[in-house]
Amino acid sequence: MPRKIQFSPEDIIEAAFKVVRRDGMAMLSARSIAKELNASTMPIYSCLKSMKNLEEKIIEKALELLYAYQIKPRTGDPNIDMGIGYVMFAKEQKNLFRCINDEKYMGFRIKHGASYFDALLPYLGRHSSGLSDASKRTLLFFGWIFAHGLADLVSNEFHQHIPELSTADESSIGQILKTSNDIFIKGFINYVSSDSDGNDGLG
Repeated sequence: MPRKIQFSPEDIIEAAFKVVRRDGMAMLSARSIAKELNASTMPIYSCLKSMKNLEEKIIEKALELLYAYQIKPRTGDPNIDMGIGYVMFAKEQKNLFRCINDEKYMGFRIKHGASYFDALLPYLGRHSSGLSDASKRTLLFFGWIFAHGLADLVSNEFHQHIPELSTADESSIGQILKTSNDIFIKGFINYVSSDSDGNDGLG
């Protein structure tokens, strides 16, 4: 009798992550995972607690990869590097970018995204010197809004119709982010310093 193949939960999660990374969350199933592991579906079903739990693990791993993209040194300016990393993640990991921003999985994104967001605060660089924690979060939040819009354009190939984004390579993306970052940072610092109520958050 052939030896029964055993898989750990980690094996299942890793195989599922590969499926989603390559084909998208819509293609995730016990059958697609089994095919990735070159196995039958039986050990997959016996190992899985639930598909919802597996989807959450995939979102966690996607956020971890996104974080790695964002803290990678690229230009010497951590603010620009975080933005470039976010956009490049959307370009190179389209399926993962789409699944972590899918409304269906937004609960997982919110649940695990807070710690990921806070982990980026120390990488804000020289622009955040002297700012309160509330101001740093506001700065990062608005930076994310712009980077996300750019990332969405790149992820959906719409950038091909925009001359400034026609190449959408790391260099062109970096230049766009640098220009917008310089404009935004100057305005943000003036806003914080001129706030007579001392309210440097979003309120």
